[in-house]
Amino acid sequence: MSDPDGSLGPNERLSFPLSLNETDRELELIVFSDHADLLQVDLVGPRGEHRDGGDERASKGIVVKRIRLPEIGPEDSLHGPHYSVVVSRPQQTPDLGTKVDFTFVAAAQSDLMLEAAATATEFAVGAELRFSVRLTEYGLPVREREGLSACVELRHPDGELETLQLLEASPGHFEGRRRGERAGVYTAHFVVTGRTLLQQRPFRREALSSVMLFEPVTTGPDVRPGTSQMGSIVATNTAA
Repeated sequence: MSDPDGSLGPNERLSFPLSLNETDRELELIVFSDHADLLQVDLVGPRGEHRDGGDERASKGIVVKRIRLPEIGPEDSLHGPHYSVVVSRPQQTPDLGTKVDFTFVAAAQSDLMLEAAATATEFAVGAELRFSVRLTEYGLPVREREGLSACVELRHPDGELETLQLLEASPGHFEGRRRGERAGVYTAHFVVTGRTLLQQRPFRREALSSVMLFEPVTTGPDVRPGTSQMGSIVATNTAA
């Protein structure tokens, strides 16, 4: 899923395509907004039908919807079924005089799981950044899969965006390395694409992780090597 955020005025809506496959069982849509109470989130199926799910407003700024997905069989379109996440602001909601900003995460309970991490050999500038991806399907490493690709979109502290292709080190395990030359936060957006084992359907799995590097310390206590991470989102795996 690309750029899952936006701004809505009264009676406006935005739609985001979401491609699911036979490994996905349940979908959780989490919408974040300062005015989440004014927004509605729906999952619309390939024939325009709305998939019902429980609405749970965990706090004023969050809307959560959990939806049990129908089983996808071999008779369904190979490239579908295609769903859309629709975020809307009904006409009857109060007019704040401005648009309501939001962002959201679509997380699937799935038998196709991605674990990804960005780590560093130490916290200082000049450390080696290491990127690791492990992909499993039905509990087993994904192996010998034609078209399987893993990359990381690395955002540097100065905002520069760099794409690194990760190399397969062992079945289902991809790795990459990069030297961190600036102090600050490096944010790694992992993207893995390929096709499922049983029905050969296209899939996309994503995860986020980050590492912070500091200017070298010349005095004071030693800085021990370590890592800094945020939790990944697609397993929570982002279904996209």
